[in-house]
Amino acid sequence: MVKVIIRKRVKKRKPIKLKKSINYVLKKRPIVINYIPPKLERPKEEPKKDKPPQWQFPPNFEWMNKDKKKAVKWEGLPFPYVESNIKPIEKSFKKQDLRTISIKYPLIPSQPKRGEEIYAYTHIHWNDAGNELIYQIVEPEISEYDKQVLNVLKDYIREKIDIDFAAIKKFEARNYIFKKIDDAIDYFKLDLPESMIKIFRYYVYRDFLGFDMVEPLLQDENIEDISCDGTNIPFYIVHRDSRFGSIKTNVAFDNAEKLDSFVMKLAQRCGRDLSVAHPLLDGILPDNSRVQATLATDIARRGSNFTIRRFSKEPFTPSKQVLSHTCDINIMAYLWFAMENGRSILISGGTGSGKTSFLNSISMLAKPEEKIVSIEDTGELQLPHPNWIPEVARSALTTGGRGSVTLFDLLRESLRQRPDRIIVGEVRGKEAFVLFQAMATGHPGLATIHAESIDTLIDRLITEPINLPSTLLEILDVIVFISRVKIGDRIFRRITAIEEIAGMDYKTKRPLVNNFAKWDPKSDEFIIADKSVVLKNIVDRTGINEVDMDADILNKIKFLNWLAKNQISDYKQIGTYFAQYNADNAGFLENIGEVDERTIPPKEREKRNKHKREHHGKKHK
Repeated sequence: MVKVIIRKRVKKRKPIKLKKSINYVLKKRPIVINYIPPKLERPKEEPKKDKPPQWQFPPNFEWMNKDKKKAVKWEGLPFPYVESNIKPIEKSFKKQDLRTISIKYPLIPSQPKRGEEIYAYTHIHWNDAGNELIYQIVEPEISEYDKQVLNVLKDYIREKIDIDFAAIKKFEARNYIFKKIDDAIDYFKLDLPESMIKIFRYYVYRDFLGFDMVEPLLQDENIEDISCDGTNIPFYIVHRDSRFGSIKTNVAFDNAEKLDSFVMKLAQRCGRDLSVAHPLLDGILPDNSRVQATLATDIARRGSNFTIRRFSKEPFTPSKQVLSHTCDINIMAYLWFAMENGRSILISGGTGSGKTSFLNSISMLAKPEEKIVSIEDTGELQLPHPNWIPEVARSALTTGGRGSVTLFDLLRESLRQRPDRIIVGEVRGKEAFVLFQAMATGHPGLATIHAESIDTLIDRLITEPINLPSTLLEILDVIVFISRVKIGDRIFRRITAIEEIAGMDYKTKRPLVNNFAKWDPKSDEFIIADKSVVLKNIVDRTGINEVDMDADILNKIKFLNWLAKNQISDYKQIGTYFAQYNADNAGFLENIGEVDERTIPPKEREKRNKHKREHHGKKHK
């Protein structure tokens, strides 16, 4: 085997030889610098003088810390605080006292006349077997044979009905049903006593014109919510009495078919379609109750379920809020004065915290001659004002989404009605932009929103789905925070804070907030925490004297105190008194035995108000 070696030819180079002179290494002549810089003499040092120590920022100073916001101060005016002598609801209640509770009151009829028979009543008592409080519905008892006869009568009447009950009045439908019952008894030639005929009439009327076994619950004005979680599960109700809260009932559907049929009946009464393809229902009953229901499909594991949220027929009024200690007369007078001078108010809180009830209460503080437009999903507001336009949004009439009228549509059109005040039941979408634009153009607004704190509220307003420009937040004046709080073993609603928008920080794009008032959970009292920026703005814009402003607020406090002392809570009656007070303040105060603050010399008023403020500050320091 022959090895072949391949060698690369390398060109030989001569080694570089350096000569003695280094100039020959460079191809060009070197640059010769003949300039020699002169030696610089150092200036003579002057004797050191004692300099005054420079002031330094403390380490915890917020201005030096870039991560923190700048400390901004704004001007405000003190509020003429008045000590209230209104006694709120007694809170000294212990959970052990529930074992001694035994309350009975009629449901059908709810207000029986003397000698009138009662067909359904409730008995709230302690159940030793379940170790819990129970809400028991008591109805006329019938035997198994009587139940079979009743079912036969129902089948006969169901075949003979030839009218639409929704198209006639309630008493006409009642008389029609009673006549059909008599016809059915004559047809089957039943020999029944008069007492049994009355019981049959009750059950037929309850099942045909009412809501079956749920009808007695719907007749109780003390119930806020009714919930059914499935088949063979007792109903639970939320009672308005703060001692009870959520209570178990003795009512339940023992058959899945009956429960499904009842949920379909709810959908029909709401004017909605419900099917397996569309098993969710969100509607409003004829009595203005809100319904959410789910038909038994693969998404409802325990069967069909529903929740009925009921609203009080008698709306909350300012005096009711003071008597229930949701707020005190000082806060109510402050909101009254702010509304009277065209300030916009936003009520914020969690679910079931009483936002709409408080919105209804402060809406009554508007002057009777003002034109008010209210826009809601569900018609809950009830105002005594004659110049009031209530509007309610409407869902789509067809499956394609046609025929719907949203809050945005109603709010946009309301601006053309030239309202003095716009009320929006709840802000949760693009209608917020129209509302804030309306406030910017001089239409004071009232609205509610779901948020527990000021930071959460701002984040909700400037992010999707509301997505409001942060610069519009400066238009808002007052934010009222309301919550459900637990005091002892009872649940109450309290105004936890009142925040004022004092300006806008355009660097952080966040509003500057002044904490005007807050609720002290230890003493269960309301504290005026700081001066009011809103009152300062009102004085600057209207030119009213500060002393006259204090007199106006104190007169309002006297009026509200008189309403609360006399426990005047009917909203129509309160509307009449508000109209009389707005027409002649001094005359009304004189009639109720109070002195008009404007008749007191200004110096004496200022001295007294200053003493009250100092006393209030020392008390809550």
